[in-house]
This record gives sequence, C-alpha cells and structure tokens, in this order.
Amino acid sequence: AYAADFTISPAELTAWHELEAQDSELQAQWFAAAFHLERLRSLQADNPTLTQRLARAKENVRTRP
Repeated sequence: AYAADFTISPAELTAWHELEAQDSELQAQWFAAAFHLERLRSLQADNPTLTQRLARAKENVRTRP
C-alpha cells in the first residue's frame, strides 16, 4: 500500500555503494569492496576510476588468504 515509502533513488543507491566500497577498501575487506565496486560500475559505467579500484580489489582477493 505504501511502496513509495520503501524505494530509494538511483543517486541514493550509488552513494550507499560508494560509501560501502570506500569503507571496505580502508578495512582491506577486498571481497566486499569488489562487490560494491561491481555494482557501482553498473551504475556509473563511464567512471574510469571504478575500473581501476575494482581491478585492485580483485587482485587483492586473489592474492590474500
């Protein structure tokens, strides 16, 4: 009945994923960082820094136990 009360804008979703990605990167939580960066890349395909950050996160996932 009140679906509008439970929706978020694309900008809010983007901001949340960015915040979570940054926090995950700072905490060296590479799997989580890669998850959020993948979502960000799908929302902001024209952002070249996301590709670099995602590559770094994926590399760390592969090389860290």
